[in-house]
Amino acid sequence: MGIDIGGLDAAIVAGFPGSFSSFWQQSGRAGRRQTESVVVFIASSSPLDQFIITHPDYFFDRPHETAQIDPENPYVLTDHVKCAAFELPFTDAELTSPHVQAAFPPETVEILSALEEDGIVRHTAGRWHWSDRSFPSEGISLRSATADNVVIVDITEGRNTVIGEMDRPSAKEMLFPNAVYIHLGRQYMVTLLDIPNRRAEVTEVEINYFTDGVVKTDIQVLTEDSIVSYLPEKLSIAVGDILVRTQVAKFKKLRFHTHENIGFGEIALDAEEMETRGVMLLLDNRFFPLHDMEGSGLDDADLGEILSGMGTLMRSVAPVFLLCDSRDIGVWPRIRDLHFSGPVLYFFDRVPGGSGLADAFNESLPAIIQASIDQIQNCPCEYGCPSCIGVHSENPLIKSSAAGLLKNLVSGSPGDKN
Repeated sequence: MGIDIGGLDAAIVAGFPGSFSSFWQQSGRAGRRQTESVVVFIASSSPLDQFIITHPDYFFDRPHETAQIDPENPYVLTDHVKCAAFELPFTDAELTSPHVQAAFPPETVEILSALEEDGIVRHTAGRWHWSDRSFPSEGISLRSATADNVVIVDITEGRNTVIGEMDRPSAKEMLFPNAVYIHLGRQYMVTLLDIPNRRAEVTEVEINYFTDGVVKTDIQVLTEDSIVSYLPEKLSIAVGDILVRTQVAKFKKLRFHTHENIGFGEIALDAEEMETRGVMLLLDNRFFPLHDMEGSGLDDADLGEILSGMGTLMRSVAPVFLLCDSRDIGVWPRIRDLHFSGPVLYFFDRVPGGSGLADAFNESLPAIIQASIDQIQNCPCEYGCPSCIGVHSENPLIKSSAAGLLKNLVSGSPGDKN
């Protein structure tokens, strides 16, 4: 940008960048010549920003986050094995020797066999040699869990210029036909999304709205590692592997500044499936009733809105305790879950195979619940807003009920595994 960072005396951070590490890194751009400097933090309306503004002591006393990684993630482990085989062939002796075997994950031989079937490595004379023509690092992305990206091509007036890339799952949600794509302050409309050829074509336009895909989510529980009674007769917590199936069915056209909904559009794209890790909050039916409570005025739709508001708030404040962005965590409320036969709030890692966020979320759950309570109590709105449960509801009982349910969960502590 042509700016001498070493000469800056002030820095303005507009909106929390997602982690304390990033915040202090950005703040450190000012005062590098050992002079007095000032950093100004301007909070947005997000629950995370509002929580930080209302808890300044916590903010300044908070240490840097601990990065979470799952070394057994099959996608990450396979890429590591590829890079290792490229540098130096694996030998049968070291893979079977009890003294050396501990240095390699037990799935290494299975992964090498699968790579041999694909022609990526070759097993001969007791060694696993790299046989692919490409470098393994070319298929590893530093920005996402996979390198399966869609190229964005500007075809305005015959330009045929590549202006960006996006991972395939995100492309289905943001680069669907007639979607508005913003790049370097310019607006583009998507004219073609060719998933098989990993290509999206856009043309430059000037319009007064942006688009937002409406994503339908369905979850199937694959395995349950454990079920813990967090609070008897109120809440249990399950951790395990899940299959997340998402599909963009339609999109909304939202006017700039006012976010007024000015129209809908249909989308015809195949569903996206991902196996990942999840944390399931199982609410007891006696604690979270499925039917109308006499005189409460709450129906099933209201109960779903309460559960959704709780999940939105908890996901929004989770980055205070985890090294992640709120978009790295998926949330899915279910009033009548078929697998667990009751109301369930799913939180899942939005990385194929899981990156460790789900397990870290489970470990930090008491702090996340308490932070959610503090935020919803400090928010001055009456019906809900983007700074707390995320939506404005016409029923004042939605916000108060969500706050009451969260308060009833703070007195529990993890119990024995069932």
